[in-house]
Amino acid sequence: MKRREFITALGGAAVWPLAAQAQQSKKIYRIGYLTANLSSYPWVNGFVRELSDRGYSEGNNLTLEWREAKGHSELLPEMAADLVRQNVDVIVAVGNYPGLLVQKITAKIPIVVLSSRGGVEAKLYSSLSHPGGNLTGIDNLSPDRDVKRVEFLKEIVPKLSRLAVLYNPLPSHASNHLNSISSAFEKLGIEAQPFEVRSPPEFEVAFASILRKRQDTMIDAMTTVTDPMFVFDRKRIVDFGIENKIPNAHEYREWVQIGGLLAYGPTIDGIWRRGAYFVEKILNGAKPSDLPVEGPSEFHLAINLKAAKDMGLSVPQHLVARADELIKADVR
Repeated sequence: MKRREFITALGGAAVWPLAAQAQQSKKIYRIGYLTANLSSYPWVNGFVRELSDRGYSEGNNLTLEWREAKGHSELLPEMAADLVRQNVDVIVAVGNYPGLLVQKITAKIPIVVLSSRGGVEAKLYSSLSHPGGNLTGIDNLSPDRDVKRVEFLKEIVPKLSRLAVLYNPLPSHASNHLNSISSAFEKLGIEAQPFEVRSPPEFEVAFASILRKRQDTMIDAMTTVTDPMFVFDRKRIVDFGIENKIPNAHEYREWVQIGGLLAYGPTIDGIWRRGAYFVEKILNGAKPSDLPVEGPSEFHLAINLKAAKDMGLSVPQHLVARADELIKADVR
């Protein structure tokens, strides 16, 4: 072999592994995102920003495959199947139902469930500490926080003794959740009166029933057992409370920001940002079954002072001082 040919061959041999490494370092990860109501989740931006802070950004080494049902849950099964056909690296599913759908059709693709509720009872996870299978995530269910929220509400509505509870009975955890908070409310001297809402048209039926009971002085206030459908239609629920001067308490601050009276619970932005941690761990080789399911770590008390004033209610000063967020003007 001539000297020039030898150098060329040697150079090619030396360069080829470097080229291969560069090719590998440019791997584009594909994250599937499945939700019923993406358009109502502005906090999804926090998830994307956190991924970027962890080194995964669109246009660089990440592609996000968004699948949003826009409130039409019947579309979710095909959307889930499509993400599995796409063979994405990780699927982020928002809530129990999307998580269960994906779980049924793939045991291979890692799944991160954001904001599951009673995930063990719903058969998403074997346990919170050892979720098993190909799922992990963040579970929100906490009757203790429901009780704390109502304790705050009772400080604003001292006469509170009968509480309307809007809930969707369809999720597998819903009845157990309702039973646990009803028992806890009794210890506060409060009777929980449940009103079922299985689909959006049933809101009006529930609202009419609440108004009838309120006329008979059988309803003092209202709360909600969080459900994706309720989150999507939260303005409808809040507007009902405003128009009929019904004090109302909810889980997320977003309800108070559109006119609800009080909210106490985790920050959705915090949950979504923490979701990026799970995605990063999995992309770096961790198995979902080795990542314990977490609960929320940030909690937020929000009070709408204008809503309280409009309802003729007075918020105790110590509660004002305790609040993380106060709404003082009309934000509708």
